Amino acid sequence: MKKIEILSPAGSFEAMVAAVQNGADAVYLGGSEFGARAFAGNFAREELLKAIEYCHLRGVRVYLTVNTLVKEAETERFTEYVEFLYEADVDALILQDMGMASLVRKHWPDFEIHASTQMSAHSLEDVRLLEGMGFSRVVLSRELSIEEISHICKNCSVEIEIFVHGALCICYSGQCLMSSMIGGRSGNRGRCAQPCRREYSLIRADGTKVDTKGNYLMSPQDVCTAEELASLAESGVASLKIEGRMKRPEYVAVVTRVYKKALERHAQGESILVDKWDIKDLYSIFNRGFTKGYLFGKINTQIINTLKPSNAGVYLGEVAYYDRQRKKLGIKLEDELSKGDGLSIGVSVGRILKGALVKDHASAGESVEIDFIGEASDGEKIYKTSNSRLLKSAELSYENGIEAIKIGLSASFKARLGEYPSLVLADCDGNTASAQGSKVAEKALKVSISEQKVKEQLEKLGNTPYNLSDLQMDLEEGISMPVSVINEMRREAVEKLNKLRAIRHSGRVARGEQSIYEAGAGSGKAKYKGAPKLRIKLKNIEQLREVLSRTAAEDIDIVYYENPRGMAAALEIAKAAGIKLVCSLPRIMRSSEYSVLKRLVDSGVADFQVGSLGQLRVACENGLSAHCDYSLNVFNSFSVMALSGFGAKSVCLSPELRLDEISEIAKCNQAGAELEAVAYGRIPLMISEYCPVGTLDGSCGEARNKSACKNDSAYMLEDQKGEMFPVSNDGSCRSVIYNSKTICMLDHLDEMHTSGVDAFRVDISLEEPGLAAEIVKAYASTIKNGFRFDNEALEVYSTLKAKGITKGHYYRGVE
Repeated sequence: MKKIEILSPAGSFEAMVAAVQNGADAVYLGGSEFGARAFAGNFAREELLKAIEYCHLRGVRVYLTVNTLVKEAETERFTEYVEFLYEADVDALILQDMGMASLVRKHWPDFEIHASTQMSAHSLEDVRLLEGMGFSRVVLSRELSIEEISHICKNCSVEIEIFVHGALCICYSGQCLMSSMIGGRSGNRGRCAQPCRREYSLIRADGTKVDTKGNYLMSPQDVCTAEELASLAESGVASLKIEGRMKRPEYVAVVTRVYKKALERHAQGESILVDKWDIKDLYSIFNRGFTKGYLFGKINTQIINTLKPSNAGVYLGEVAYYDRQRKKLGIKLEDELSKGDGLSIGVSVGRILKGALVKDHASAGESVEIDFIGEASDGEKIYKTSNSRLLKSAELSYENGIEAIKIGLSASFKARLGEYPSLVLADCDGNTASAQGSKVAEKALKVSISEQKVKEQLEKLGNTPYNLSDLQMDLEEGISMPVSVINEMRREAVEKLNKLRAIRHSGRVARGEQSIYEAGAGSGKAKYKGAPKLRIKLKNIEQLREVLSRTAAEDIDIVYYENPRGMAAALEIAKAAGIKLVCSLPRIMRSSEYSVLKRLVDSGVADFQVGSLGQLRVACENGLSAHCDYSLNVFNSFSVMALSGFGAKSVCLSPELRLDEISEIAKCNQAGAELEAVAYGRIPLMISEYCPVGTLDGSCGEARNKSACKNDSAYMLEDQKGEMFPVSNDGSCRSVIYNSKTICMLDHLDEMHTSGVDAFRVDISLEEPGLAAEIVKAYASTIKNGFRFDNEALEVYSTLKAKGITKGHYYRGVE
């Protein structure tokens, strides 16, 4: 069986040391630029160089996260940073931005790149496209089952990495715009404000509130798969990833140790990989409640913790009594308690009192008192949220300066009379380093040096990451030499070996001053291709009929139809009206669901709007027309170029871009694909395998077509500010949460066109048919009138404004 990697997070230098000293095979960390955890303790350049050297000396690989979307104006700075990382000997880059990935492959072809989970790879087809782009590893979406992972591993040649422990995202990674749209902090830019961890209410169409146990309706539990490591190891994956770059070093130490030990036990054929103490340590160090996620079946009730979005801790016991006058709290312990432990009632334990006896530790089953000032009621459950003993032992594993991980060295020592002694050290990676003594060996006058003495000196490797595992000696009898000479040789050879081990990619050649911008170098101004095109997105026959009855066919370039199952009827209606109908595929299409695409093609559908890389691959390889949706997260002209290179006819730009940023893309765009942008529509903020409707209200019918969430206005999520977010269904039983407000650029279409947008998308999917038709007509007439309102368009705009509209990010943007 091939070796499987334990990949640990390193949000700080201390966390990196903790990972290495507890058995990580590789670490992933972020520099101070372009990382998807902007609020982690990321590494400045000088510290990063030290971290790389530290890891490489100990045989640990370093993956650097540059997994944010990159704006056009940032591409030069991005490439300068990549050049620094290349020369710094980073082992691999973790990337999200497709344009930047294509740029790296072109200019640094020997730089290993990994596809971040932010690239939303959730099918074999997604992986195959990334493989074709030159990625050597793909981090799969967290939503996949073990069967799907195994299928992908068996049918691709790239390495597959999966998350095995830590925080879950409730939305498919790379598809979440909630933090961005409601707070201006983009998850795609590393600044997620974690809106999923906030309080919400689930509201029915009649305005009544669904009764739930807690209010954290979208806050997932943490993944813990330590007990399932055998199945994961046998799935074919190359790397088991631990989440937690925002976590403290002690967390990294404990989780890495448990998973490394379990993997080693599996490799040795043991049946029990983790014991109850390992599991208890995982709970104690941090948990929001544990789940196996979607790996072993989709069970929504086991995904969410509605009661608490932060560390749940370990159950300690109940309050027996609270003596306010004495300021003492009595507890009957269900778990051990130590001085320094943190409790859920907001106190760190000082003294532990057992009658008149003051203790530092008490065992489960004991009744004790602690000093307490605050509020507590009899019978209240108390949880231990930090374990002082565990934290201390974890801290010792990386702060005491003792090397826990040792690399075996082979040594060859030779000393002959009248010659300079020599030493050669060799590691398991084929590196060799030699040293020669400063004095020749002399004839011993009294006591000759022995093999044992030489061995003792060579074994004094101290607190280096090495130990002497094999020694070959050619020592002439009756000679003498100072012990200090042997020590000098050992130190010199070790220093040389350190330098060799620190550089893992000695063949890299600096790019120098070569310009990278030729791929995106345009005319310097936005391109104009005549009047802007109007494209409509809708999801049912009623909307289609109403729109076509009120708007001339020649005013509409394309209609994106969002219901693949109703395509046959929609195609007939569109054909009769002389309208081009394009099938809009679901943004998420797992490997087994590509049969839907095949059936559509077999039925004669040849034009598709694609929302994933895999869909683009299949469409273009089969000679079909493909229009890329904004779910592909296009932030720069390099991404437009990459998608166009695969065959995309048009590319819808990310709704996180400002108009001036769109203009920069248009200026530099050399691709044949048209640039599209959303001019109207309620943006999907999340798409999730978790269904709040079915889980919390139990309203899902046995048949999918009877599910309550099929009705786009049946349920809403209400936040603490009173904003209402519609909850819908993507047609494959995945929930879609839409923005509380609709983007409307009807009064700014001229600015959109001036910025270089070729096609305006008007998404009326959630509108009732009558209003949907009026909106389309208003956009069509405004375009025809040179971007000026007529009376009907003005009336429609006033109606929409009264309902609540937004300009999205077109003027505010994201950092």
